Amino acid sequence: MNRGITGFGAAAILALLAFLVSSCNNSNPVKTVDNKADLAALLDYPLTLPFEGTSMSWNEVLTVQKSVPAVRDSVLLQIEEAEEIGDKESLELLYGSEAELGRLQTLADSLVHDDSKKIRCTVRLVEIDLSRAYMEEQGYAPDESGVFEKWQQVRLNNGARLATAQGVNGLGNFAIDEDDFVLSFYLKEGDSKEDVTLDLSQAWSLMHLLHEMELVRRYSSGRAYDLEIPFSDTQGEQRFFYINLEFEKALPVMQRWPRSGRLNIMNL
Repeated sequence: MNRGITGFGAAAILALLAFLVSSCNNSNPVKTVDNKADLAALLDYPLTLPFEGTSMSWNEVLTVQKSVPAVRDSVLLQIEEAEEIGDKESLELLYGSEAELGRLQTLADSLVHDDSKKIRCTVRLVEIDLSRAYMEEQGYAPDESGVFEKWQQVRLNNGARLATAQGVNGLGNFAIDEDDFVLSFYLKEGDSKEDVTLDLSQAWSLMHLLHEMELVRRYSSGRAYDLEIPFSDTQGEQRFFYINLEFEKALPVMQRWPRSGRLNIMNL
C-alpha cells in the first residue's frame, strides 16, 4: 500500500487531506466520515488490485462500503473549489481520486445486498463438451489433459461427490468471503480416498480465483464466469479443470476494479 501516484504533487495531496479532516470539525460539516479510521479503511479494502491477501472481516467491508460515498462527496466538493481557483495540479489528482472511488463504490455495492447481507456464489462443473471446447481453443488435447478421462468423481470442500463428466451440477454454494476451496479428485466412484487434492484456500478464495485463474468466459449478465484451473496429477502431467462461478449480483469487468495504489492519496 505504499505505492505513490506519479505526476501528483505533495502539496495537492496535503491540501486534500487537510480538507477531509477539517470537514469533520466544521459547524456545518460536509457529509463525511466521522474519524480517520473509517477513511483509512479504504486503503485496506481487500478487493483492490493487485491482491496482497487480507484478513478483513465482513463488518469491516460494510464499514468501507458505507464510507465511500461520504469520502467521494468530500472529493467532489474539493473539485469544485479547485475548479473555481484554476488549480490544475490539484484537479488532476482529485479527478483521478474521484474516478477510483467510483470504481470502489461500484465493486463494494456489488458484494452487498440491500439488507447488508453478503452475496453468495454457486460453483458448478462446466459441462464436458464445453470443457473440451475450451481445451481445444487453448491448444490442449482433451483426452490427455482433461480431468474427466482420469477421474470419475470430484468434490469441493465437504460437499457431495459429482461425476467429472456430468457437468452443470453445483459443487457448492458459498458466501462471497469464503476462505476454503479444496478440490478432491477420485479415480473411481466409491473410492474411500481421493487420488489428488488441490487446495486453493486463502482469504476471499473466490475472488482470488476470479483474478488469478485463466478467465475463459465472462457471461453478459456479469454474474457468471467460466474459469480454467491448471494442476498436475500424480504422474506430473498437466491437467485442466473448468468451473463456473455464478454470483448473486453482477461484478464489474476486470478493467474496472479499483487499484490500491490509486487510493494512496487517502493515506492518513
